[in-house]
Amino acid sequence: MKRSVAIFLLSAFIVATSLGCRSLKEKIARKATEKALEEGTGEQWTLDKDKVTVTDTKGHGSVQFGAGASVPDDWPKDVPVYPGAKVTLAIASKDTGSKGYALTLESKDSPKAVHDYYKSKLSGYTVALDAVAGDMHMLSLRNAATGSDVTVNTAENKGNATTTIQLFAGKK
Repeated sequence: MKRSVAIFLLSAFIVATSLGCRSLKEKIARKATEKALEEGTGEQWTLDKDKVTVTDTKGHGSVQFGAGASVPDDWPKDVPVYPGAKVTLAIASKDTGSKGYALTLESKDSPKAVHDYYKSKLSGYTVALDAVAGDMHMLSLRNAATGSDVTVNTAENKGNATTTIQLFAGKK
């Protein structure tokens, strides 16, 4: 029940802010919505005009989504973010001894160009899977020296002429 109320309040916030209201009332509504979401979920919520951030109160990670989402500060340095791509979702999680990350990106480049870029840039990794199905590409790689695993999935969005890139990186 609490989660459905939280989802309703988040939806109401998104609708209200999309109408262009930039007044004191909006700031008050944003803070009230954040508080209700936090009470309903037990997590910390930050609602900005262009992104939503949810942070685990126990320090296990965070999620950002929206036009203003960004790459986590501790993103693995050996895994490049595709040049010119826009971040629409960013997840960082950590547990005992391991970290995991996920990014959803959008690019104007083709799925093949993105696939080839990662295959080239991560040439020190061992290829575990390299598959193509129509305009979808999947590349799974492992770096034995660092213990990092990287998966790159790409698919064309025919409706808006972009490529969605799902980038997963993990380290044990």
